[in-house]
Parts: sequence; C-alpha cells; structure tokens
Amino acid sequence: MYRLGYLLLVISRLSSLGILGYAGYHVYTVRTTGEGVILPGVYAPESAMAFVIGFALMGLAMAWYRERMGGWWATIGMTIFLSAEYLWSYSLPGHEIYLAILITGLTFILSSAIIGGYVG
Repeated sequence: MYRLGYLLLVISRLSSLGILGYAGYHVYTVRTTGEGVILPGVYAPESAMAFVIGFALMGLAMAWYRERMGGWWATIGMTIFLSAEYLWSYSLPGHEIYLAILITGLTFILSSAIIGGYVG
C-alpha cells in the first residue's frame, strides 16, 4: 500500500510542478508584454477570484513540504473558486487547468493519507 501512496505522491508532485510552471510562465509573459498581472478594468469579483486562485497555487507549492495541508489549501481554494464561478455565471469555467489544480490537491491528500504522513 505504501508503494501506491508514493506513486501517487510522485504523480501529484509532477502535476504540481507542471501547473506551477504554467502559472509562472503565464505571469512571465504578461509581465514582459508590459501589462499588469491583473488588468485595470477588472472588477471586484474577478480580483477576488484571482486571490482564490493564488491561494490554491500557494497550496500546491506548500504541498511539496506538507502534503496534506497544501493539498487541503489547493482543494478548498479551488472549491471556493468553482462555487463562486458557478453562482456568478451559472456555468463552470471551460479551461481544464482549474480541474487539474483540484485533482492535484486531492491527490496530495490521498497520497498523504495512504503513506500516513504529517497531519499538519
């Protein structure tokens, strides 16, 4: 059972690395074109959602050291984001990266539960 836990941990870390690299590349390309990361015409709901996405990405970065806690941060952040998006526009976002962040957070939690890692 431990081998399955460590396999899930490796998969979730590789997925987290890819997602954080994608987010970093997005910030890099936005900053090199001379625009701000959050555009000036963005209203309060979009900026709150950007904060929640940052919260989820911070959870993915934290999950490299504290798997269960970082996984919960990513999962809770994406649950808040997807719920707010659905309540605001009555549809879920169409981009796959949001679902990938949620699944990666859940995989961190599952691997930590199988291995019996730090609860924190």
